[in-house]
Amino acid sequence: MTEREIMQLLREALAEIQKGWREPSEFSPSLALTGPKAALDSLDVMLFLDKAEELLRQEAGWDVPLVGDEAFTLEPNPFATIQSMSDYIAGLLALGPEQL
Repeated sequence: MTEREIMQLLREALAEIQKGWREPSEFSPSLALTGPKAALDSLDVMLFLDKAEELLRQEAGWDVPLVGDEAFTLEPNPFATIQSMSDYIAGLLALGPEQL
């Protein structure tokens, strides 16, 4: 998947979890997902990650686990922004299903 395709997938995941929100967050690579200026609360982050995994499975044809013990200890935080998450996903996809 290209970076553009990953970004589109993340855009779809964010739109899906924000359905019905009065003030949905505008999608951008710099949108904070975690931290003090986060656009999502902790439950919404988990829903977003779950939706992103589902969409990745459909696109890639194999399970791409985004959440694992090691993911939360990585520096920089792969869940800090949309861009950091896109970079993290690109790295996972480069590993391939055999190494995940």
